[in-house]
Amino acid sequence: MHIQALVTGANGYIGNIVACAFRRPGWITDDFLARGHCRSASSTLNAIVSTTEKKNSYIPHFKNTIHLLRTLSIASSEGGVRPTNVFGRSASYYRGFFEIAAHCVRLKQLPSFPVPPNSNCHALHVDDCADAYVAIAGHPRQKNIEGQIFNMSSRRYETVKKISKAVFEEYGLAAGFNFGHQV
Repeated sequence: MHIQALVTGANGYIGNIVACAFRRPGWITDDFLARGHCRSASSTLNAIVSTTEKKNSYIPHFKNTIHLLRTLSIASSEGGVRPTNVFGRSASYYRGFFEIAAHCVRLKQLPSFPVPPNSNCHALHVDDCADAYVAIAGHPRQKNIEGQIFNMSSRRYETVKKISKAVFEEYGLAAGFNFGHQV
């Protein structure tokens, strides 16, 4: 018996890593193509993972993706998972902190953020996120998780101030920060 996972967005950064994580223990992976169908003809999906997004049309894409996931989950009686923000390998949502730090070093100015210092940020290493998907999909008591949707997250959240402090100390900009809403 083959175990099969559908990974939407498998050609992207997160999706590719997730698909590889499923293939390591022997899962067959499939991806949902832009034309609206899966590559394989199999109707049996043991896991459904969505890693796709379109920033320029986020809301319509999100609604279409949720509709797709619900339809597939009902048809296959399986659960779904959605990734959190991730970091590691060649990309990171924390990239902006490093760009601001480098800019401040060049201009010899104090860092400034247009958000409150206690704003929460959270992320999970992309490999940990992918391994979590495989662990859920391979759960020994599938009836306990059947039909559930999971959102992978870290145990704790960092704040903008905490992340800024660590990054800017590394860049030698530990003198202070400006926080708050700015135009």
